[in-house]
Amino acid sequence: MKASKKLGLRGRLAAGAFCALALLTSPASAQDLRENLTVINLENGMTVLVYPRPQTPVFAAVLSMDVAGSDESYGETGVAHMFEHMAFKGTSIIGTRNVEAELPLMEAMDALAEEARVELSQPEPDMAKVEAARDKIRELQAQQAEYIVKDELDLILSRNGATGVNASTGADFTTYYTALPSNRLEMYFWLESDRMKNPVMREFYSERDVVMEERRQRTDNSANGLLYEAFNNAAFQAHPYGKPVIGWASDISSITRPMAEDFRSKFYGPKSAVLAIVGDVDPNEVRRLSEKYFADWDAPGQPKRIVTREPDQRGERRVRVEFDAEPSLMIGWHKPGTPTTEDAAFGWLASILTSGANSRLYKELVINKKLVTNIGAYSAPGDKYENMFIISATPRAPHTVAEVETAIMEVIAKLAAEGVTEKEMARVRRSFERAYIEQADSNMGFADTLAETTNLYKDPYALDAEKARLLAITPEQIQEIAKKYIRPDNQTVAWVERPAADQEVVK
Repeated sequence: MKASKKLGLRGRLAAGAFCALALLTSPASAQDLRENLTVINLENGMTVLVYPRPQTPVFAAVLSMDVAGSDESYGETGVAHMFEHMAFKGTSIIGTRNVEAELPLMEAMDALAEEARVELSQPEPDMAKVEAARDKIRELQAQQAEYIVKDELDLILSRNGATGVNASTGADFTTYYTALPSNRLEMYFWLESDRMKNPVMREFYSERDVVMEERRQRTDNSANGLLYEAFNNAAFQAHPYGKPVIGWASDISSITRPMAEDFRSKFYGPKSAVLAIVGDVDPNEVRRLSEKYFADWDAPGQPKRIVTREPDQRGERRVRVEFDAEPSLMIGWHKPGTPTTEDAAFGWLASILTSGANSRLYKELVINKKLVTNIGAYSAPGDKYENMFIISATPRAPHTVAEVETAIMEVIAKLAAEGVTEKEMARVRRSFERAYIEQADSNMGFADTLAETTNLYKDPYALDAEKARLLAITPEQIQEIAKKYIRPDNQTVAWVERPAADQEVVK
């Protein structure tokens, strides 16, 4: 089972869009991508990108699928993440001793799971019936276990020197990561194509329990998880970004294998897929293997999306989350997504406010006033659609959430009134050049950026345009977005505080 790493934040938490700028100023992207990047467009719609780096006999492969949490409907939230887990359970030839014997057992489990799902949808479900169905599912699981080769996909990869094998589900994309020695390139293509084209969702209902436990740990029993979920749900009342990527608990507990199969059939296909390979590989060999293993992938995938737009917010929204934990705070404002100049300007604003000891909010609230223990600014939960610019902070005892909120707004109001300095602009530029060294110099980091950026913009050379847009941002544009978007009627505030009885005990 692979844990998700990108539940909604695109992996760019610390500096908003500026992590993207760091990648764009890397040696790899500073060169002409059109000279160094090979783009393979298969007839079925799949895109394969190859960027040779022959220094070390290894390669990283990142498969980005244009399908994720924002594609789910209510009643099936969490299904994209659930299928990500299923992608590690094998195929008709991997992970099984006898797939034909498995299939009727899985179908019997599906019928029982549907019975439980229907019962759970009743106003007053008979939990005895639900538990009886689940007990029968467990009995069938024990029978199926005789035919399962546990974790065979992982074992094959590890025995062949794989590292970094993982996957992540976010609001926009689902991504699969693998790094291998260069002489295992064909093995990678065979394994990856087989699990995309012929997955068998064995162990579905036991893995559903694993995901429920993941939700309990990351959200239900986590102050930060509850805060983020409550904030997001308040900020997005119509757009699918308001749904949690991991899913609502009631949906996870009732998702069935046929529901996950339907979701996969609808969204997974070559038109949704971008595969980026960076490392010691021959582009001509990658082309040959892409044709050999992926050209026959004929699933439709990527249907035309009709996404409800979030209506303009008409007043501040405030959400209090009660939890037995230290207080924390999130403040956010609706803003444009990518690719827009305003989104790029928000990347600069995030860094000016919270990146480094000389950033405005860090210096004022952490160092000078000692109001908070940490503070950060970023964009979330995704990039494909209009999103939120968020500032999160943890008050330092005995200071309150209200004190911190007031101090944050004072700093932003000053920036909006007076603008930013050239010294701040220069500091931010330097910080992203350093950030590249930490991220983009790895094969995996650059492959991830290539795959995701291509899927986001539907253009393998979009890095150049994004770089130009980001580097062209002026102090005046940063001041303008602060004035335009950071205003009370566009604001959502969420905070964690202890229940009243607990607060009295603490005092």
